Amino acid sequence: MDSKMVNKAIKQHIFPLLKGNGFEVFTQRTAWRYGTNKIETVNFQSFNSYLAGSLGCTTFSFAVNLGIYFKDIPNQFGHTNTIKERAGYLCPQEYECHFRKPLLKKLEQIELSRKNVWFIDPEGAYLELALNDVKQELVSAGLAWFERYENMTEVLRTLLEDNEETFGTHGFGRKPSPIRSYQTGYIALSIGNYKLAEKALKEAIDSNCFKIDRLKIDYESINSAL
Repeated sequence: MDSKMVNKAIKQHIFPLLKGNGFEVFTQRTAWRYGTNKIETVNFQSFNSYLAGSLGCTTFSFAVNLGIYFKDIPNQFGHTNTIKERAGYLCPQEYECHFRKPLLKKLEQIELSRKNVWFIDPEGAYLELALNDVKQELVSAGLAWFERYENMTEVLRTLLEDNEETFGTHGFGRKPSPIRSYQTGYIALSIGNYKLAEKALKEAIDSNCFKIDRLKIDYESINSAL
């Protein structure tokens, strides 16, 4: 068993499902889908020997992570081209996404109790079983999670009301936090809720965490229009 065999199996068992659901751009372990307001990604995370040892799994094991990158939220670091492109498509990594979620396994594995890591043994006996489980969970939970945030009103509600969950939706910061205010402001602005956008962007500015000119320009533009 080696990583090339795992990559080949992912391509064979998982990518056809993703292609059938609108994912267009692929690398060996990542797929991207493009919507009007967002970019969605599915990533198979591999582990180096150190991390695998700390988790109690093999380097052939993997996690599956989902991410949503909202196009209306400017890069918080002020850079315009930090997201890599492939064939003209922006391809944010899962860890660069605003909303993130791990896929959780239903497959019982006595070798590893962690619900967010599929254990693959050195002989590869688990590989097909694991990928079939991933496929089922993508259909039953993963694609539904993407669909939930098709509605930008639900995105805004999540930012205003929900707490981050380690095994649920996360990536947008604690409540309250500067990053949550930043994301809330720009999502509110994108759907025309200018009063909320003004309030949230002011909180982001006052935090002194974001040294980008656009933030102040956008805030002042909203403020002068109200």
